[in-house]
Amino acid sequence: MSAAPAPCAPTAVRKLLIAACVMDLATAMIGLAVQFRGNQLGASPLVLGLLGTFSSLAYALGCLITGRLSD
Repeated sequence: MSAAPAPCAPTAVRKLLIAACVMDLATAMIGLAVQFRGNQLGASPLVLGLLGTFSSLAYALGCLITGRLSD
């Protein structure tokens, strides 16, 4: 008889991956909510596009900085 297969990742690693996915999902939901709120307040399509552009740029720069700090 063979033993049950071992899990593919330790529990701590799984928890960390799930936390990272939830954080990315929350960030995306906030970005979408900002777009909807801007639309409700009467922002032009240009301003809505700039909101998305600058928030994505800030997120990418933040990832570069915190990525280097975590190493």
